[in-house]
Order: sequence, then C-alpha cells, then structure tokens
Amino acid sequence: MGNRTATTLFLSSAAGGLYAILLALPAWAQDDATAPHERAPLDRGPRDDAAAPEAVTTITVTGSRIPRSPEFVNSNPTVSVDAQAIEQSGAVRLGDYLKELPALTGSVGSHASAGSNAFIGGAGLNLLNLRNLGTDRTLVLVDGKRHVSSLSGSGAVDIETIPGALIERIDIQTGGVSAIYGADAVSGVVNFVMRRDFEGLEARTQFGQSSEGDSNAALASIVGGRNLLGGRLNLTGAYEYTQSDRLAGTDRRFAAGGSRRLLVNNPADFQSDDDPAIPDRVPLNDIRYNDSSGDGYVTVFDPDFNFIGDFNGRGGVWDPGLAIPDSFFQQGGDGTSLDAYLGDLTPDVERHTVSTFLTYDISDRLRVTGDLKYSRSESYTEVQPSFDFFLQVEPDNPFIPESVAAAAGPGDFIFSSRDHFDLGVRADDIERETIRGVLGLEGDLTDSMRFETSLVYGRTNVDYIATSNRLNDRFAAALDSVIDPANGQQTCRSNLDPDAIPFVLIDQGWDVYDPLPGTWAGSFTPGAGSGCLPFSPFANGSNSAEAVGWIVTDSLTTYRLEQTVFTASVTGSTFNWFVPTNSEMGYAFGFERRIERSRGLPPIEDQRGLTFGNVLSPDGGRYDVSEVFGEFEIPILEGLRFAERLTLEMALRLSDYNTIGHTQTWKGGASWTPVSAVTFRGTRAKATRAPNIGELFDPGGQTFAQIDDPCSVPNLDNGTEFRRANCVQLLTALGI
Repeated sequence: MGNRTATTLFLSSAAGGLYAILLALPAWAQDDATAPHERAPLDRGPRDDAAAPEAVTTITVTGSRIPRSPEFVNSNPTVSVDAQAIEQSGAVRLGDYLKELPALTGSVGSHASAGSNAFIGGAGLNLLNLRNLGTDRTLVLVDGKRHVSSLSGSGAVDIETIPGALIERIDIQTGGVSAIYGADAVSGVVNFVMRRDFEGLEARTQFGQSSEGDSNAALASIVGGRNLLGGRLNLTGAYEYTQSDRLAGTDRRFAAGGSRRLLVNNPADFQSDDDPAIPDRVPLNDIRYNDSSGDGYVTVFDPDFNFIGDFNGRGGVWDPGLAIPDSFFQQGGDGTSLDAYLGDLTPDVERHTVSTFLTYDISDRLRVTGDLKYSRSESYTEVQPSFDFFLQVEPDNPFIPESVAAAAGPGDFIFSSRDHFDLGVRADDIERETIRGVLGLEGDLTDSMRFETSLVYGRTNVDYIATSNRLNDRFAAALDSVIDPANGQQTCRSNLDPDAIPFVLIDQGWDVYDPLPGTWAGSFTPGAGSGCLPFSPFANGSNSAEAVGWIVTDSLTTYRLEQTVFTASVTGSTFNWFVPTNSEMGYAFGFERRIERSRGLPPIEDQRGLTFGNVLSPDGGRYDVSEVFGEFEIPILEGLRFAERLTLEMALRLSDYNTIGHTQTWKGGASWTPVSAVTFRGTRAKATRAPNIGELFDPGGQTFAQIDDPCSVPNLDNGTEFRRANCVQLLTALGI
C-alpha cells in the first residue's frame, strides 16, 4: 500500500522541565523486553521528589494476581511493548502496529476491516487475534480488568477505543491464563497497562503519509495530571484524536485493472484427468468472473431451454477469455474483474477519545480509584456492488440490444447476469460510541495481605448504515419495462397495470415472492403514482440517477452492548506450608460476577427480506456468570547449587453460567533457575471458552456456502490413495 513515514512532535512538561523532540521514523514494529508494572505503595506522602524516600515497590505481573518480588520469573512467557516503542513506530492505528508481532499477525487491522474483507458491521474495527485462533478466544484487558465489546454478539474488543496516550505498556501472554481471568482467554490475554498518577502536561502530534502521496493519517493527544491534597489525590485526564484516510483498491496498481495476480487452477490442465506433470495451480493476472459483467452476460434459450447464443450487454458476442477449469473464473474477456469486487484497502476512520483517571488515598491503608472514558468513532468503507444471475428479461423489454432481439424468437428466454455498478457500490457507514467506567477500592488488611474490589460498567452503541441497499421489489418492477402506448416512452409495466408485479428475488437463492393480485405488500404502491422509473439490465452506465435513486436506500441497523463486572479479591503472602524456605508462599483468591448483554435491531426492509442482502431478524440476549478463583505461588527450592530458585504455580477457577452451567479451568506451572543466567519454565493448563451471545441467541440467518467437491478433477489427488476409487464407486451408483 506504499511505504509510510511518520512525523511526530512530542511536547512534555513534568517536574518543572519542558522539552520537545521532532521525530521522522519509518513505521515498523519493534520488539521490547518485558517491563514489569510497578505499583506505588499506598502511603505516597509528599510529591517533593528531592525529599521523598526511595519507594518500596511490588510488581503486578500480567497472568497472575499475586504481587511478585522483583526477581520473580513467571512460568508463562510474556512479551511487553512499552509506550516509547509505540510512539516510535509512527502508527496511528494501534492494531496495525500490534499485527507486526508474531503472536498477533492474524489480528483484524485496517486492511481486514475494509472493503470486501470487512464482515457485516465490522468496518473500521481493530480486533486482536492471538495465535490466529480467533478474536473470540483472545481476551483483552485494561489494567487487568475486562473491557466492553465493540462487535454485536461477541466479546471482541476494538482496541482503538483504548487511549494510546495513556498506555504505559502492553503485555501479551499466550495461553495458560483462563484460570486467572476466565473465559475467552483460550489463546491468551493482551493486557493494556495504563499510566496512572500522572503529573504535568504532555502533548503529541503526528502526521503520516504513504510514499504514493495519499493514505494520510493524523494523531493528536494531550495528557494532563495533577496531585492535590498533599499528594493523596491525583487527577489525570487525556484527549486523543486520530484520523486515517480511506484508500480505495483502484488507487493501487496491484489491486486494480487486472494487475493483481491470483492463484487459480491451471488452464493447461483442463482435461478429464489430472496430469501430475502439470502444476495444479498457477498465478495469473486479469482474472474475471465467467458468468457476469457490468454490462450484463446475456444468454438466449429456446422454449425447451436449448442454448441459442450468448452476448455481452452491449449486443456484441460474449468474449469468454481463457477458461479457468473447475471455477467461476476466466482470464481476460468480458467478465467482471475480481479487482472490481475488492473495494477499499483501508477504511476512513475518525475517532475522538476522552479519558480521566482518579486516585485518592483515604488513608495510608485505603485507596479509591476511578476511570471514566468516552470514545466516539466514524468509519466508512466501500465494499462491492449488488449482482444477479439469470435475470429474466421479457421479450417486449425496450432495452434489449438489437442483436439479442434478432437472435431470440417467439417464446425464447432471455437472461442477463449482471454486476450492477450503476446502482452504486454498497458501503458501510458506521458510528460507534463506547462508554466505560471503573470504580475500585483497594487497601491493606495486614502488613502481608491486601484486598481489591472493582465495579466495571461498559456500553457500546453502534449505528450501522448500509448505503446503496437495493430494494428488490422496486428493482423487479423497474426491470420489467415496456413502451407506454399513450406516449411511446419507456415506463414500468406496473405503472400501467398495478397487478403486473413480477416475482421478487428474496435472498439471491431461488426463493421468490410471487404475489397474487391484490396481495402486494412491498415497499411501494404499484400504479401510475408509484414513482417507478424503468431500469435497463444492459450496458453499465445507461441508467439515470433518478431511476437508481428510486431503487436503492440507506438502511440503518442499531446495536447496543453492555457489560457489568464486579470483582473482589484478596492477595498476599504467608508461611510456606509445603516446603520450608526463606521465601513465603504467595496466594490470591476471590469472586467475580459478570453480566453481558447484546441486542441488534435491523431495519424493517431487511427483516421483511426486501433488500439485496440476507434476511435479518432482531437479535439479542444476555448471560451472567458467577466465579470463584484461587492462585498459589509456592517456592520449593532456593539458594542451592543448580537450584537457585524453583517455584511452582497453581490456579483454579470455578464458574457457574446461567446458560451452560458449571465449568472449571486450571493451571499448573513451574519455573526453575539452576543458575542466574538460565531459567526453564513450563505450564500445563485447561481453558474453557463459554459461548458468546451471538452463538447462544442468534435467531438464524442466511449466507453463502462454498462447497469443495472431493471428486472434482483437481481434488482427486488431494486425499488418500482410496479417493479416486471411492469417487468412481459413488458416482457410478448415482448414475453419473
């Protein structure tokens, strides 16, 4: 998509100093060593740095709730990326940067959430996918706490709602943490550790552009914080603005004009049997669909459905190009280029995020914390046009090309398979609002025991507009055009005869709605005042904007997701009951209650099946889960020859869902340091992912199915040595 260069201006005022750094850096990912999070003691005292004594710190490690000693090595390896590495990457969208890390290469970044790559309602999202096991198996946390989802029916979190200006580091841990954090952490956890107790003022601006002079991206943020009441109260706030331009596939040579090379079945192997000496698949450019085009692929059959001829939509003889065996494709010719269906390479995204943090020490042993965030984004991406196969054209249609009309006799059938670029390329225009609040209370019960409670509430509202959404009943009426005998002008047949409503394709399958006279219940009222204007199924660009405007509409779907989580835990250390060592045994146990809600309301035209897309129904549901968990860190050996330290870890979580009942997850791990320079570590764990709301309460829907025939010629040698004989036996029994 072009190399990207970013320019960053960074201003900071802290501890009485002011400095600015101008950076021009290429946007490549950088690995960073693990940087443990140091939690300040409750008794912070005055903020005079010169007079403050050295703080005694404990370390909170992602993947454990037990406070650790500084020399501790977790049995689960953790990769950390700090704020400096993120800033120096030049990335405006955090997800695009994290995709450069090996464990997250399968994540949904800007390219995967644009154009034809984007799933329904997914335009502009950045979803993490650890080890390519799925976004629903990757748990995203903020300071060890859950975050509300951004995708209806799912637990996937749009990480762009997390303010980058406040990120201290990002910890990535693969596997073995379900017992610590619960369901959805099957493949691991990504924990965003935020900067708290900030004092001073910090501003940052950044602008980036591709080497092609487009795909602009900008970021601006400001962070301010202050200590009050003698250092017992800290208020930190941040505002962040990000914007990235849409990049269309037609803006790049590799994605437009047939330049893109695709791996397809080898045309040189087009025969009844597979030749092992010829490659099965080869890369070719200018790949096109062999059964449709923007002008229309027109076929004529006699009344007995014997083939008469095929044409393009402008009346010429159809050019089939070079046939690609066992596929819907051809190289060259009159078919629609696959590049035309690619859509955008990146979406247009604009986002505003406001965040505030509060920390207040009620006493030396008791602290209140609070987070409040509001994020609003607008995303836009163009996808692909609507299409139809074998649209039947009545013989009196005035738009039929002369050559086609001459080839068709009385009673013959005329069909047009067409990609309707002149109906407008469908696009997703999505506005999302996310609100998240956290209220926490933590403190010391004894010198060696701490408690922490938190209440998290999050809500995401989504307005999803599908533009250029075709109303099938209007399209069918406009397609059935005739000459008005009163004035000799083209018109819709239904304008002259309100009962002459043709069948309406409901779902791009063969289900049709063929109303009886007087039973019409479509999106318009047939008759002279319907507003119907004739539409030609031939020759792309031949239809008026007024005719197109009557057929298409913008459809609004709304979603609302809510999450409520209450957690209470006790952590600390005690006498090592198992093995007498100088180190104490660490422990953590607690309770968590979580409620998830999601609902979606599609537009009435989609519910009634009147649009080009799939029939959609209102969906939604909720579930709740109550969990208890425990965790232990047990030093076994220390300070011995070849056993400088040997530590065991154990964790268990018991869950009770109101939907699926009881589940349990566990973890066992060990880390062994024979000498200071070498550490061995390993974990064995059981993870459980409970079904999400979409999987539990989906009312059902429609989609396309792609079926690979194991007995087709290219697939015969892709199975065992018995496949060919099995296929012969099966097909012979079917009479084929």
